[in-house]
This record gives sequence, C-alpha cells and structure tokens, in this order.
Amino acid sequence: MSHQAGQSVSKRPPLLPDSFMQTPSPWVVVGFLAYALTMAFGPALLSYWLLVYSGWSMLIVVPAMVVLNCISGFGFYVTAYLGHEGFHFTLTKNQFVSGFYWHLVQLSRRRVFQPGVLSGT
Repeated sequence: MSHQAGQSVSKRPPLLPDSFMQTPSPWVVVGFLAYALTMAFGPALLSYWLLVYSGWSMLIVVPAMVVLNCISGFGFYVTAYLGHEGFHFTLTKNQFVSGFYWHLVQLSRRRVFQPGVLSGT
C-alpha cells in the first residue's frame, strides 16, 4: 500500500456513527424477540403438522421438512444472537430488562446452566 508524500497514516480505527451505539427502543427489542421466536418455532410447528396431519406423500413432506428445518435453524441462530446481546445487557438501557430478555430466550434452549455451557447429561 503506497501513500503520497506528505500524507500521514492514521493508526486509529475509523469512528462508528453515533446511531450504531444507541440502545434500541423496547419495541424494537420486543419485535426482534417475536421475529426470532417465530423464525425458530413457526417452521418447526409447520414441519410437525406436515408430518403428522397433512396426509401428503413423503416425496413432498420430506423435502418440505428439510427446507423448514433449515429456516428453523436460522431462527435458533437469531435467538442465540439475541440471548448473547441480552447477557451483555446491551438490549435496553435498563440492565434488568436486558437480563430478562436473555432469560426469556434461554427458556427455548434445553440444559443451559451457564451462558455458553451446555450440560453433558
């Protein structure tokens, strides 16, 4: 990387805009929580319905379930992201509310006793 003579090279990282550092409103957080849980459980419930109640051929049900389970997996990824941010108390200005969101998200996961540590039993 070449620089012209007389230019100084800054070693500081670029500054982020102030809007990147603002805490979102509670309605945005609740909307994101609803989106995450809908993405996680909606396709899973539809997949269950297809398998048990639809009566369709397995040639249709199995590929549909594969797609729905991939979408549901992405929903669980989004809930993990939301739980991670809730654990860092960055979702709301009130740390207790942010921690509540973290615990609410963790209810959808099995065997979580500590953040990031799954039980082996």
